[in-house]
Amino acid sequence: MQIASSPDVSIGAEYCNTQVTSLVVGQFYAHLFSSTTWNNFPGYKGIDLIELWPLKYRTIDVQNLPVIFAEEVIPFHETIPRTIKHIAS
Repeated sequence: MQIASSPDVSIGAEYCNTQVTSLVVGQFYAHLFSSTTWNNFPGYKGIDLIELWPLKYRTIDVQNLPVIFAEEVIPFHETIPRTIKHIAS
């Protein structure tokens, strides 16, 4: 998706600057967020996140990972695209 601070910026797939990917492997849910324009991403209201990358430790203590229920996966994945102001093409 493309996030911009001005309506007169170039638009198109080649200008996408923000990516959100979510995947579920067994009971592990990974929500990956990357942006070249949103440097101080505030996180999500009501959701605790654990930063897994870059690695701070050689192991990840999975006992302290937050819990997310199956019915929350899709709405959580769609939070950024649903709530940001999009650029009209």
